[in-house]
Amino acid sequence: MTWKELFVMAPGAALVVLVHEWVTGGGLAGMPLPASWEREGRAMRRAIAGEFAALPGRIAKVVMTLDARLRAEPGPWAVESIGLGEHGHKVCELARSADFTVLVAPETRGILSRLTRDLEQAGARVLGSSAQAVDLTGDKARLAAHLLEQGIDTPPTRTIVPSEGLPELTRYPAVLKPVDGAGSVDTFY
Repeated sequence: MTWKELFVMAPGAALVVLVHEWVTGGGLAGMPLPASWEREGRAMRRAIAGEFAALPGRIAKVVMTLDARLRAEPGPWAVESIGLGEHGHKVCELARSADFTVLVAPETRGILSRLTRDLEQAGARVLGSSAQAVDLTGDKARLAAHLLEQGIDTPPTRTIVPSEGLPELTRYPAVLKPVDGAGSVDTFY
């Protein structure tokens, strides 16, 4: 069942959907906000919030978080400002009061996993993978081993220790990617 089908089937009053994109939603409050991350986070947040707000019959009321340093963005959603020192408890409070929460956060340093786990423990309904699944998929080497254990084909994977150099017996070309990384950051061909 798709998320749209889930919402179309819901009878009665509008459901409240919280959209929390970590970078632009207060996760970096008090820290520098890189311009490229802000643009990417804004685009993801607005796209997700816009999709929920556009569901037929106005069955979803959308609330999205926004770092207090950023300008409010008008749209078919309500905005909750997140200031310095408010991120963890305010996002949990908003998620608990929402019917569903959509999280967008980096897998690196366990950010997405930790946030998902916090919301699960707070009793929020997260539309996404469980914290356990995020933990598994966030570690490239562990995921590859798990897939092989399940009999699922996966590219040959090995952990490289930088101080030992590249292994001589590896078939090249190859992709070198951090075990704890997102996107193509520090990824080499």
